[in-house]
Amino acid sequence: MIVSGATDWTDVDLIFNTLDKVRERIRQNRNQEIFLCHKGQARGGDDCGSVGASTR
Repeated sequence: MIVSGATDWTDVDLIFNTLDKVRERIRQNRNQEIFLCHKGQARGGDDCGSVGASTR
């Protein structure tokens, strides 16, 4: 899964909620987890995706 967005993105809840929905769908349909891969020093949407994935 790739999460990317504008560097000034601030809607953390939208990204967190979407990641939760996708993760649950993958668990139900494939019995697997999401694999997280991210590059450092991201900002905005990229950072929100990274934080959301690593805290869940």
